[in-house]
Amino acid sequence: MSYISEVFRRANIQQIREFLLHGIENTDLTSDAYEVRLKEANRQITSEIKKVVSDGNKADEAEGIIFSSIGEIIQVYMEVGIQCGVMLCNDLLNLCGNRPA
Repeated sequence: MSYISEVFRRANIQQIREFLLHGIENTDLTSDAYEVRLKEANRQITSEIKKVVSDGNKADEAEGIIFSSIGEIIQVYMEVGIQCGVMLCNDLLNLCGNRPA
């Protein structure tokens, strides 16, 4: 019965994300809140920009361009994610509807 426990262990949104995006199981899952993960990613970007661009105005401009691009990428992946979710729900409903009585 350990295989059932393994199935429930993998029933994780991060596992599903990795499988859908990369076709692999993610072994590096995090329990950090979304806000924490986003703040850390933003901190890394702004830190690197400030290292590379010494002019504060240019650094701000670069950050604006990068974060705008990231925003567009987020919107696209959100739309793709919603569509995938609807497709998975549809498959589940079809499977439930095809069960023998």
